[in-house]
Amino acid sequence: MRRLFLAAVLLASAVLMTSAGAGLAEEAAPVEAAGYSSLESLAGALGASVVWNGATGTLSVSASGAASQARPEIVSTPNAASPTGPFSQAMKSAQWVHVSGMRGILPNTNQQLAEGDEARVRQTFENIKAILAEAGMTMQDVVRFNAFVTDRAYFPVYGRVRSRYVSGDAFASTLVIVSGFTRPEFKVEVEVTAARLPE
Repeated sequence: MRRLFLAAVLLASAVLMTSAGAGLAEEAAPVEAAGYSSLESLAGALGASVVWNGATGTLSVSASGAASQARPEIVSTPNAASPTGPFSQAMKSAQWVHVSGMRGILPNTNQQLAEGDEARVRQTFENIKAILAEAGMTMQDVVRFNAFVTDRAYFPVYGRVRSRYVSGDAFASTLVIVSGFTRPEFKVEVEVTAARLPE
């Protein structure tokens, strides 16, 4: 994420410098220092294209064809719980995957796992893990967790299970107490956002 931000800053800097009369070659050193071989590769990481006009000394940047025409894709797998309504398990857009709220429902059924609370939360994370795998990602790509529970008693259960799937603190997190879900037997729901940025 930090590298992509630096890429955006460098690309903006290149545009400003060339518009002020600096040559394209003058931007090579900071671009290479950021890990990109050229402004073209830097722009590509941002989903853009860059064109240098030597005759006029100008640099133009625009959204690349792939980035400008990309449409969100439905992510679906039989290895995770099916949607309980008219929505998808997840949506993938460029480098982002947005997973719908998952509960402790077994794949290919509409039934919640019969075991205890911790097992249901574990099944919730197994559903998320399977959906991310279908999208070509892992739990390590999750940048945000949104969890909803019906009682404070589920806080430690949720935290304990989550720690088995991700470690550290390199993600955002929200945990909210709600009055209930669409079915009274549901007690915990978790949705995630994952991202895999270009190298």
